[in-house]
Amino acid sequence: MQRVSCLLASLLVLLAACAEAADSSGLTIIYSGNLAGHLEPCGCAAESDFGGLDRHAVMLDRLRAEKPEAIAIAHGGLLAHGGVTERVKAEFILQGFDLLHYDAVGLQWPDLVFGRAFLGQVSLPWVASNWRGAEFPVMRLIRRGARKAAFFAWLDPEREPRTGGGNPIYPVDNTLETLAQRLAGAKNEGAMVILATAVHPDHVARLPLSHVDLLLAGTDGPPGEPLRVGKTLVVRPEKWGMRLGVLDLNLDDQGHIADWRHRVVDLGADLGHAPRMFPWYAAYTERVKLANQERIAQLRAKRQGDTGPFVGAQPCRSCHAAPFEAWQKSPHARALPTLEKVNKDFDPDCLVCHTVGFALPGGFVEKGVTPHLAGVQCESCHGAGREHAREGGARIKHLAADQSEPLCRGCHNALHAPAFEFKHARRQGIPCGQKKDEKLP
Repeated sequence: MQRVSCLLASLLVLLAACAEAADSSGLTIIYSGNLAGHLEPCGCAAESDFGGLDRHAVMLDRLRAEKPEAIAIAHGGLLAHGGVTERVKAEFILQGFDLLHYDAVGLQWPDLVFGRAFLGQVSLPWVASNWRGAEFPVMRLIRRGARKAAFFAWLDPEREPRTGGGNPIYPVDNTLETLAQRLAGAKNEGAMVILATAVHPDHVARLPLSHVDLLLAGTDGPPGEPLRVGKTLVVRPEKWGMRLGVLDLNLDDQGHIADWRHRVVDLGADLGHAPRMFPWYAAYTERVKLANQERIAQLRAKRQGDTGPFVGAQPCRSCHAAPFEAWQKSPHARALPTLEKVNKDFDPDCLVCHTVGFALPGGFVEKGVTPHLAGVQCESCHGAGREHAREGGARIKHLAADQSEPLCRGCHNALHAPAFEFKHARRQGIPCGQKKDEKLP
């Protein structure tokens, strides 16, 4: 009996040792990137209603509950420029990302759209491996038990912003030899080496990958499955932050990836909300509302009666009765109420596609000031119509099929309506842009 007890005890010790060894060889990495200024999803179409920092927090909390030792890294490209409220949005993206507690965030050129000082308002764990200066570290060492990961980020020289005279704006060292030395140094210290860059997967072979175990590459498409380039595993973060990638890795003694399991997790509406993000989102909403109120006040002060170039759809009715009736029954006519239902009728980034002439002289201000310009109307496609109406239709802007598709895709694009098919929409839509006897394609 004593001998059996000793054997059982030895077996338990062996099993514990094996479990410890298995744990020490495993590492889970959660990765994201390419947020591109999208603090929250558009929500106009179910097929694009993914992403947003609120849902990001919900899923991160779940994944960390499953794998407390998981490493969370971001490819970078959090910010972008172009929207009406982009600077306000960028400020809150930085604040919101800080609440996600990432281990490392790669710096990419779009993140500098408002200057390097703008990024200093929040202490995110930025990394810029070819940056000259003390603002950003060249590497972050992340430890999980006996394992360590060295995170690097490469600012792609081919995308580097320059002055009008062609001179660099920011202090960077674009020599690949320097990067290679830093990567080799981390590998020689026994770390798993991770590199983030905006370089497309088709062109990553020009990078010094011999000491890189995991590469987060740039892409405009879906994440897809990981690729092997030599000994380097290449993954592509989902665009617009719609999904997170999860890698369960087994590492050898040198920190190389022996094998892996990869999955992509949706950030859909079914995730609900993260209570810890409520104060942040409420503050963001108030800032956008305040900015819109200021815009309305300025436009009210400038208005001199109803003399702008836009007249709304009603004056078109007398000459174009059939198209008007068709429009009146269409979703375009109800475009503004769809924003009101989701409490977004104050957001300039939404109003531009749900009203007539928003942000243009004489265009939509707010429902109480310019109710005749609410929704998507005739002038959204044909242009301002006051002069045309005043002259009894003497001038008209006709939209042929090859002209109207790019116009439609200004709003019905991959972000807002990825399932949109122009030919189908024309068959189901309003024939007011159709020439006499023209057959739809």
